[in-house]
Amino acid sequence: LHASCPLGDLEVAFIIDSSGSMVRNDKERLRVSKSEEFIEALSAPKNIAARFNSRGYLLSSSQSVSYVKSTFNLVGQTVGTNIGDGLEKAFNAFSANGTGQKIAILLTDGKSSESKINAMLTKAKDEKIKIFTIGLGSPAQLNEALLLRLAKETGGQYYHVAKNIDIGTAYQSILSDITCGVPVESCALPSQAFSSPTIEYTSSDVFMYTDVKE
Repeated sequence: LHASCPLGDLEVAFIIDSSGSMVRNDKERLRVSKSEEFIEALSAPKNIAARFNSRGYLLSSSQSVSYVKSTFNLVGQTVGTNIGDGLEKAFNAFSANGTGQKIAILLTDGKSSESKINAMLTKAKDEKIKIFTIGLGSPAQLNEALLLRLAKETGGQYYHVAKNIDIGTAYQSILSDITCGVPVESCALPSQAFSSPTIEYTSSDVFMYTDVKE
């Protein structure tokens, strides 16, 4: 990860899923280690961290990279998924009179009540908060339409990552977008390009059969 463009008065919020299903979908806790790498690489002047399970928790408000990075270890994996409450805690921590760019990065592996999320989408648009969303795991467990809408209507981007190992690649694309204003046009994420791939072995060859997403 490497930042290549000026950041200005940037404020970035990390909203990270702490639900119990992360025991299965991210047992290596890459959402923590990759977030630590990302925050160091971006080096924004103001940083916010929040986590959510059945409710949202603010871990840090508008602090330095080193301080906020240390709070990521508080991201666990217990009980439910309240995305809206996590967004609210983070959004309320943005500087009220800040003039710089406001970025929110939501990482989740589940679904949640849409009413509060829709209210947070309205708040994001009113306060010019750009949302990047990362959906981890099976599409059947995600509300991809909602995650896509959060991103699209605020000028961000949605990333589906089937495996936790691809979280870092999604972060790299977000980093490029934030620092240069140009999203990476890439098929680096297999889950972005392929649908239901299967592998077939013969005595001398390996074949992959797959549908390709538009």
